[in-house]
Amino acid sequence: MKILLINPPLEHQARWDVSQIAYPPLGILWIAAMLEKEGHHVKFLDGDCWKFDILEEIKNYNPRLVGLAVITIKVNSAAAMIHQIKEVYPQLPVVVGGNHITNVKQQSFDQIPGADYLMIGEAYYTFPELAHALEQNTNLSTIRGLIWKEDGNIITNKSRPDIQDLDILPFPARHLLPQPFTTHYQSDTRYLRKPSTSMITSLGCYYRCTFCDHTRNVRFFSPKRVVDEIEHLQKIYGIKEIHFWDEIFTMTPKRTREICQEIIDRNIDITWSGYGRLDIIARNPDLVPLIKKSGCWFMSFGVESGSQKVRDFIKKDLTDEQIRQAAETLAAAGIYTRGLFMLGHPTETLETLEQTIQFAKTLPLNSAQFNLNIPLPGTEQYANAKDYGILDEERFKDYSGHGKPIYIPNGLTAEILEEAQKRAYKEFFARPQVFFRNARFVLRSPDSIKKYSKKFVTIMTGGKL
Repeated sequence: MKILLINPPLEHQARWDVSQIAYPPLGILWIAAMLEKEGHHVKFLDGDCWKFDILEEIKNYNPRLVGLAVITIKVNSAAAMIHQIKEVYPQLPVVVGGNHITNVKQQSFDQIPGADYLMIGEAYYTFPELAHALEQNTNLSTIRGLIWKEDGNIITNKSRPDIQDLDILPFPARHLLPQPFTTHYQSDTRYLRKPSTSMITSLGCYYRCTFCDHTRNVRFFSPKRVVDEIEHLQKIYGIKEIHFWDEIFTMTPKRTREICQEIIDRNIDITWSGYGRLDIIARNPDLVPLIKKSGCWFMSFGVESGSQKVRDFIKKDLTDEQIRQAAETLAAAGIYTRGLFMLGHPTETLETLEQTIQFAKTLPLNSAQFNLNIPLPGTEQYANAKDYGILDEERFKDYSGHGKPIYIPNGLTAEILEEAQKRAYKEFFARPQVFFRNARFVLRSPDSIKKYSKKFVTIMTGGKL
């Protein structure tokens, strides 16, 4: 069967802003690889990276099934694209999946009315089973993880358990990207060497933060499989740098050590970045020299708030001491550090906003990101958000953390949050110590000077990262 997979653009308009981070959407590329493994012919379109006319693409490719990956910020875009498809190709079946669909389930048919099928949870096997059933015209009721319509009725099949052995998944189908794909997926700031790309080495997260919509069923690729994929990327695509897109790459220190040691033992020349967690680093400071030796140069980690009271409320389970100790350990090792903060949590006040701005400035960070808090569907915070403020939950296009505030905690206003966000960026970056802390990263080449200068000008002129 010929299948068209789509990562829809924002606001149904393909865009690419090189000041932003972009990496290939590995989840849908895993599904593509599973479909190809079953003998299907797959074409992939990425609206985050290049422009395309969906009707022209369908006319030329003539698919028998279309699938879209939908996150909350892209609900409007996906709905508009599917409406466009159905006006011209009303009999062409369309299936949608992704975090948003999993979190809101049947409600997705109201938000994306043109969809024929919904995939809930991990769709690595659901999608191939659906494609086979449609191709053979067999019963859909046995396909776990599928929601579908029959004679106007919505039928919800049994849920599908998560895959436990991730090593059975093939490498993502990166060959479906425009080649060389590394020219289409580049960040202005988050790379030390090019070409670079991303990998995922685990799914889920053990921690209980109220604002996250990840699964707590944590599973890992084996260290050998992780390093095999790194070697594959180097051999086939010439990759020199990897960004690990795991929720927390350092979640299990023993496994992190094994991956790093495997990279070292195979003598792989790679630089890499990823997301860490500060209490793990604070408890395992001996991990830092090893990750550095294996190629780590950049690590991001969530601080979320400078107020211990707010952090406790959102179940971040971090103390000021852990944050400071870990940040200092990473900085002493020469690893570029970026702290991730959110403004506008439930229970947030003018005082706690100020505490966050000032606390960020006391940490030895190279960079900081100050997002506006977004209560995501499916999270504990979303369920309780209206008890502590006002949530405009239908403004999907602003679910980015850098758009207009969609959640206003009691006692605050949208204007207060926007002003706090702009001030946080300016006060953090407009300090001599930040310049000197970043000098060795900024001054290494004309290219790096250009990209960091652009970032600084964006901040100082009121822009957002």
